Amino acid sequence: MKIVLANSVGMGENGERYVHFPSRWTAVESPSWYDHSKGWMTFYPFMLAYCSALLKRDTSHAVKLLDGNLNNWNHKTYLEKIIAEKPDWLVMETSTLAFAMDMKLAAAVKTATGCTVIMSGQHPSAFPLETLKAGADHVCIGEYEMTVAELANGAHPGKVLGLYPNPRRPLTDPNLLPWPEDDDVRRIDYKEPVVNEYREMEMFASRGCPLACNFCVVANVYYNGAGSWRPRDVNDVTDEIAAMKEKYPEMEGVFFDDEAHNGRKEFVIALCKAIIAKGLHILKYNAMCGYWNLDRELLEWMKKAGYYKLRVGIETADKDVARAMHKSQSIKKLYAALEAARDVGIRIYGTFTYGALGSSPERDRSTTSLIKDLLEKKLLYDMQISICTPQPGTPFYNSCAGDGAITTFDWQQYDGGRNVIQSFRHYSAGQIKEEVARARRVAANAGGPRFKDADFPRVLTGIPAGIKKLLLICSGPRWQTRALLNELKKRAGLEVHLLVRPDPDDDFSGYPLWPFNEGTLAPERLAPEAQDGMRRESYPLAIVQINHNCEDVADYADIFRIAETVAARWIAVDIKGTVRDGAVPVRTGR
Repeated sequence: MKIVLANSVGMGENGERYVHFPSRWTAVESPSWYDHSKGWMTFYPFMLAYCSALLKRDTSHAVKLLDGNLNNWNHKTYLEKIIAEKPDWLVMETSTLAFAMDMKLAAAVKTATGCTVIMSGQHPSAFPLETLKAGADHVCIGEYEMTVAELANGAHPGKVLGLYPNPRRPLTDPNLLPWPEDDDVRRIDYKEPVVNEYREMEMFASRGCPLACNFCVVANVYYNGAGSWRPRDVNDVTDEIAAMKEKYPEMEGVFFDDEAHNGRKEFVIALCKAIIAKGLHILKYNAMCGYWNLDRELLEWMKKAGYYKLRVGIETADKDVARAMHKSQSIKKLYAALEAARDVGIRIYGTFTYGALGSSPERDRSTTSLIKDLLEKKLLYDMQISICTPQPGTPFYNSCAGDGAITTFDWQQYDGGRNVIQSFRHYSAGQIKEEVARARRVAANAGGPRFKDADFPRVLTGIPAGIKKLLLICSGPRWQTRALLNELKKRAGLEVHLLVRPDPDDDFSGYPLWPFNEGTLAPERLAPEAQDGMRRESYPLAIVQINHNCEDVADYADIFRIAETVAARWIAVDIKGTVRDGAVPVRTGR
């Protein structure tokens, strides 16, 4: 029998890019933000990859893993790729946001090949009956590797735990699983280019989480509650690191994308010691962590082992919101952990969420104040602000649905980066969106230690002598805008105009302004009077702010078109202060 395992579709009907993470939430990126030919940020489909490796080890079937998300395949291309494999079984993982798109693909494969369709992942686990009605033959609930393997080995469906409508399967011991798939896909090809500083490979030293926050897909959908954290044997983890480094010499480090890498302090210390003993501390490591046990002893061991960054779920500053989230919280412990990390030299990437159960404008603003304080005290290196989306299968979703707070059941809107789909009586969807936007502005203004080595005086060297007027296109964070303006003031007689999104928290008095509104900055979105006015100014030079490395600018193509339209020439300045002449070709992919 031929079994094809397939990750979510990579590209939607309108060219939008789907970024699927198995146990969290799928995001959507606008087609104007990436280069189709080069791809974009992708996450390794770890559960699907473990399932593929398990089937290859424990069954006699021919097994193939295909990843349309990694390869940026749309429906048509992905369909052709799967049909070419002539599958007897199609095992597919999907999320709520991608559910309709993925079920459409599965149905088309079934029509073309007559295969059996087995669906898994977040949405099938939350709504198995809906998934069956949409065309699946079987639905797996929660962790599914052992369920699929048992079914593939001939077990009767009515007796396979974890296969709907049978009871859930007990949590899997991760030490019983082989290393995940690295033949049909190359694990080194999965990347997070903006967030990770090194060529890192995703690995998993543990599975599950000791907590059960009510908004979390991991604990509530995949692992069915609190206490699901399970570690791997540290020697097996370090053997896997060594094997991957030998296979991929270009590998610079490891991203431990566990749900809670530091579920037990003793485990992390043992892992650090094993990393050091095998000489693997020359690599760079970053990991998903809670702050509950990040004390100086643990952080010092992590630093010795090569850890350079930890991603910490902070989420909220308000105790009542944390309590409603069922999340453990101590601001005192948070500051102690972050101060210890700063002292030992480990960077912290903090995550925050708005619009959670129990939140209000005032309570979410306290989180914004916390963000500002942490950035100004250099306790955060980088951060993420998201919308606390009620994902199906979570207690948060059930509570919102029961109270009539869900505004749409169009699953394609369930993106925690862009859309607000809950509206409380005391806190509307519009208000939540406003607070998220305000928090992002405050964070952009505050900057943080990520930018402490920026060298903005270099911008003056990119301005030819004789230039008396220029346009600064404010397409980067506000701290960068302010830093650039401070440098430009040093050039006597230089008149600076700004193309900028108006913001009540900003004061650019004294500068001529050309405003643009919310949305992607592109020539087509500028008001005609702004375009005409800028052309009349006949700017000899435009400066474009870049919010990352100046060598990698695919998502700035539209902004460069503006610069080319309104100025005789342009330069780009990135977050480190590096200056690049717009006349020189740059790499436009990730």
